[in-house]
Amino acid sequence: LLAHLSLLCLAALSWQYIPKRFLKWSVIAFALIITIELVPKALRNELLWARQNPDAIFSNTPIAQQVLNEYKTLPVERRFRVWRVPGLDANEPQFWNIDDFGGYNPLQLARHARYTETMTQFPQLMRLAGVRYGPCEFIGGTQLPAPWAPNTCRTASTLPRVFLVNHIQTTNNPDEALRLLTKADPASVAVIERDEAGVAPEMATNNGTLASRVRITAQAPGYTRLAVSSSTEALVVITETFWPGWEVRVDGAPEKLWRTDYLFQGVRISSGTHTIELVYRPRIFIVGVLVTMLTLGGVLIVLVLHLRKIRQKSK
Repeated sequence: LLAHLSLLCLAALSWQYIPKRFLKWSVIAFALIITIELVPKALRNELLWARQNPDAIFSNTPIAQQVLNEYKTLPVERRFRVWRVPGLDANEPQFWNIDDFGGYNPLQLARHARYTETMTQFPQLMRLAGVRYGPCEFIGGTQLPAPWAPNTCRTASTLPRVFLVNHIQTTNNPDEALRLLTKADPASVAVIERDEAGVAPEMATNNGTLASRVRITAQAPGYTRLAVSSSTEALVVITETFWPGWEVRVDGAPEKLWRTDYLFQGVRISSGTHTIELVYRPRIFIVGVLVTMLTLGGVLIVLVLHLRKIRQKSK
């Protein structure tokens, strides 16, 4: 913080009006402050090493080993989540590559917080979120041995990360969407919130029996590719958080991504076989890059003009 304040003061005063001797010592002081501030943190930072070799930092608890063993037998779309499990506290699940419904960021979306609060009272929401391990008082199921994780239960029934439904309910109100969700079976009916224009996807009410298959064929941060087949028109429910910046393409053509089941994503498809791609391209990031490039360009222009001015004076 002191280094930043010093830099701001120098910029405000304009370094060309500062005596050279003072400028020299200011640069040395600035370097020392940066060193004192950053070196101890760098020495204590075990993040990268822990990511490569978690055993060197964290003890591999029995519950972590159990989850990892189950993951080995499951396709990506069937990977479940954990929630509030002792032995997998704070951010530890990310080092083991274990999916935690609580997330890894101390900043929690208001919708996520409300969904979490509501799912403690309605087991179908826990099932929709894909939570297999959690507190017994909320999740039910089979209790694990106490040495593994105290007061932790395992439920055998969770929905996949991605699945299809061919019946929907629509609403304009987030509170109503959550209320409808608590009364529905999320495996067969999806609740969709209309967009700002009041539009919702159209879907026939007499679709009949749905036969479907979905696989996650590729996945990376900010990108997911799905292979989907459906016997009727349907809504693909993706249990990842709906947020501005996500774009979806079906067979290469842009499609609308709908806020589904209060917290998650959904995209409508016709019957048949499709390839779906989801990409995260937030506009704010693009704006930030443009502003940064313009700022750098402005700094370079000012620097060039200043150097020319110095050369003219020297002549």
